[in-house]
Amino acid sequence: MNMTIDSLPLKRTWLADIVDEFLRAPGGIDHVDAIVNRIMRSGRDLGKAPKETVTRRINDYCRDAKDSDRKVQHPIFAHVRPGTYRLLTYPDYPNLIEIQEVQFSDSAFRYAWQKFSAEMKSSQSAAWAALSKRERLNAFIVHAVHENGPRRYLFDEYCRIGAMASGLLPLRSQFATSV
Repeated sequence: MNMTIDSLPLKRTWLADIVDEFLRAPGGIDHVDAIVNRIMRSGRDLGKAPKETVTRRINDYCRDAKDSDRKVQHPIFAHVRPGTYRLLTYPDYPNLIEIQEVQFSDSAFRYAWQKFSAEMKSSQSAAWAALSKRERLNAFIVHAVHENGPRRYLFDEYCRIGAMASGLLPLRSQFATSV
């Protein structure tokens, strides 16, 4: 199986849901109320204050948000009028991978990514730090996800731990010694 970044089980974020709604809107311009309604109809949980959640997330990435004097590091949206915003990259999808934390929805991937990242930071800190998140994820795919990758053992290790925790593998078998 050829895995790509797009096929990784990355955790879905509110920001991604919001961007998807802007991409569906004519000209990439939409009102917060309309976005909230469509996301909520999809069954996605936006917390106890959905409108505030969506507005906060948009303003965190709005180049001219009216609620703060701070400079936005990764502008994705522009303020059009009260409650209405425009997706700056419309009709293209913004590069959310570079601006958000890498989070996996699958526990095996999450475990392997944490271990792989830690190994790379300690053994190749300067080279690892110079890579973009997209490049880091590609390295993860090649080295840890691919069936013949040199760090595939990270997934096997996770499966062993899971088997021991569920009682499918006796705990002492991992620590057994020859006599």
